[in-house]
Amino acid sequence: MVAPSGYLPDPKVIDRAAAFFAARGWTVAAGESVFSREERFAGPDELRLADLQRFAVDPTLDVVLAGFGLEDEFLQRAVPTDIGGARVPIIERSDLVIAKVLAGRTKDLDDAQALWRLHGREMDAPRIRHILQLAEEALGQSDLVSIFDTLSSSVG
Repeated sequence: MVAPSGYLPDPKVIDRAAAFFAARGWTVAAGESVFSREERFAGPDELRLADLQRFAVDPTLDVVLAGFGLEDEFLQRAVPTDIGGARVPIIERSDLVIAKVLAGRTKDLDDAQALWRLHGREMDAPRIRHILQLAEEALGQSDLVSIFDTLSSSVG
């Protein structure tokens, strides 16, 4: 696991994530950034970058996770899916739309819109709006709900 941005205010999140994956037969590796803090970040830029680099090129690693809070909720709501004989938690569709809106890149918003077009009727739009509203408050932004409303209403 790596923390490429914010620090983990509750280190017990790592224990819960490790237990979640261990119960499914995975071995968990944690980078130094997971346990570091420099102001609001998980250690200095160099440490976070080194962790990402290490995990990106290590051929023995299959999964890299980062974050806390919202990502922890996404993990709890993940849909266990059989991939090549292994049960892998896959992000739930509504949570993926939230993650794509939060990422905010053009490609991510296009992905969110396409996902909504295909599966919007099955998604919990009020929950998506609620989570995005909480994110707006936490991040000091005011555009996330409106971005979601625009992309979801533009789908016929």
